[in-house]
Amino acid sequence: MWAGQLERTAYALEGAVGLLQCPDFVYGSSGKVTWSKQALEITKLGPRLSVNPRSGALRIHRAQFQDSGRYTCTVRENNVTKTRDTILSVVSYPKITLVQNASVPRGSEATLLCKVESTPASIITWKRHDVPLEQAAVSTYTRLVILPPCHFTNAPYPGQRLALQEEEIPGAVAHTSASEGIPSVTVSELRFRSVQPAQAGLYLCLAANTPGTARATLALHVTYAPVAVVTVPRVVAWSGHVPPMNIKFKANPSPRISCNHSNQNAIASDFWDLTVEPIDEEVVNVTITVLPEMTQQTVYGTFTCTATNSAGEATAAVELIGGRLPSPPTVRVDSHRPTWIVLELRMPADMGLPSADRIIARYEDMTSTSEIVEFDKAVTPEASNTTQRWNLTGLVPGHEYRLTLQLSNSIASSNATVLNTVLPLKAVPDPVQFLSAPQGDQPRHYVLQWRPPTTYGANITGYTLRYRPVIVAASTDGLREIGVAGPESRVHVRKSVKQVVISSLKENTYYRLSMVAHSDLGASQPATFLFRTANNTDPSPPRHDSRDRTSIHYSRQTPQSPVVLEGEGALHNASPAHITSITHIIWTVLAAVVYTAR
Repeated sequence: MWAGQLERTAYALEGAVGLLQCPDFVYGSSGKVTWSKQALEITKLGPRLSVNPRSGALRIHRAQFQDSGRYTCTVRENNVTKTRDTILSVVSYPKITLVQNASVPRGSEATLLCKVESTPASIITWKRHDVPLEQAAVSTYTRLVILPPCHFTNAPYPGQRLALQEEEIPGAVAHTSASEGIPSVTVSELRFRSVQPAQAGLYLCLAANTPGTARATLALHVTYAPVAVVTVPRVVAWSGHVPPMNIKFKANPSPRISCNHSNQNAIASDFWDLTVEPIDEEVVNVTITVLPEMTQQTVYGTFTCTATNSAGEATAAVELIGGRLPSPPTVRVDSHRPTWIVLELRMPADMGLPSADRIIARYEDMTSTSEIVEFDKAVTPEASNTTQRWNLTGLVPGHEYRLTLQLSNSIASSNATVLNTVLPLKAVPDPVQFLSAPQGDQPRHYVLQWRPPTTYGANITGYTLRYRPVIVAASTDGLREIGVAGPESRVHVRKSVKQVVISSLKENTYYRLSMVAHSDLGASQPATFLFRTANNTDPSPPRHDSRDRTSIHYSRQTPQSPVVLEGEGALHNASPAHITSITHIIWTVLAAVVYTAR
């Protein structure tokens, strides 16, 4: 029994013992206690009700809903009569008396129903995956509507009121109606306006009131036509081996499966086996396995499977083709030096089936037989149509190397292309490496410095410097030389010299400079760049402002495609140019000429 905050309110649980105290009665007194309900004495209400003469309490055995009401306790003692009213409410745990599952086609409306009897009325909530639906919804609203008094054909009391409560979520509405009576009946419906397969599953109906809770699980089944999923639509067979072909169908109810081959001679069970395996309640996996001994041209073709259920059908296909190896690549040595090789690699016309996706390379030092290097590289669709150049570096001068290259696809590798080459012990020098661009504060002088190139065992015998004015034009790749603007000057430089002074150049003019290193084995490739002279006719002493200094990019490119960066500076006097070895310039003059080269 529960006692409320008010002294004259009491609660009893249905089926349990209810006890009502008489506050005006003193325990053990000689006063007389009587209990009545609606002016009718308790003794006339039935044997389940009794009064304790010592405490004056009213005991109700196996309390029932009809025991609810107003009870009056009357105490008479010494010609004094006192009365006190107590209101009793018989309450009950929620009892879910009806659940209604649903099985509907995709896109139609569906309703899950949960009916609860309890007093007081229960609050019903819905959950899926232990998440309350109103919390998982993107938008939720609750509306409480009190309808006018009405009558129910199955209601225990006429004139009871109906409370209508709706909780709306995307695609579903929780609709609850509760009758305010003794006992109360609450009906909650979870409605789906356009049900989808993703909403199928189990839902939990939770009912709760003051005495306790109850729960029930309901199922929503959504029927829909099969949907096919093919992960690998083309399967390649090779050397008697055929990977299994798989098609997945998702449907509810579970579909019937039938498969056939585009070649009527490739009869099932003679050439291939069909296996249908359920993955879960709604997904089946169809596996087609070609018998190894039947891997021949007859089974190459298209396998088509159809899944059918009461909601519709779906068809999917897998193509079986015979694979082939790619042809080997074409390889040649484009150039080599004592410590490196440049390979020119060209892809074949037949890249295999499926198309080759990797190049497998291996090179071996045949002289020392101590080093074997293997590596591979991905082949992109763009690379398969172009000529590639690979650089192999860190090699040993004079050693013989064997190069092996293959193309590979998911089946196997092509035949190997084998190439043997012997590296030279000596070679012509590498191109000259400039330490900086030509520098100068004087309008008629520029200083050029460089580092001796790698010689590969040869001896440097000298350098040749060429320069001439040129005409340039802008292009998408930068400035390009399009013509000459004067004669070429050519100067031989001794091998011990590392810098020179170029003087008397034309102002505001582009020049192409190139330098070649000579050895007893031959000449290097030219190191070439373009630069623009300054435009300043002021005869005043040299200015040491970095904004007046020429800025040039240089490179090892051929004269047809040098890299250019324009600069600002000052030069005049377009007399014929000349070059002077830095070793022959008086140091006092040199200090003024090469100031900006520091």
